[in-house]
Amino acid sequence: MLRSFLLLLLLLLFAVPVHPLSACAGAESDSSRLIAASMETKSLQQSYLREARSLRKKGRLELAREKYLLSLSIASDTRTVEEIRKELDGLELMIRTLR
Repeated sequence: MLRSFLLLLLLLLFAVPVHPLSACAGAESDSSRLIAASMETKSLQQSYLREARSLRKKGRLELAREKYLLSLSIASDTRTVEEIRKELDGLELMIRTLR
């Protein structure tokens, strides 16, 4: 039983070829994936922000607030966070005023 397990393990180890440059290629693809994810996040954040502003103009304040919060949750740089925070504070003041 043990002998057959060890034989199977050895066969599996030698059956999978290992390339010495595969680690470098993996690192390169990981960094490109990270850059693509960062760009996708920025695009998503801008989309939420555009949608929030549009909803605010239409008077859909509660929905706009949700979109502002989504945009704020994925904002990465401090300038954008401050901009969203100011707009969100103004929107919350409008919501409280109308209640």
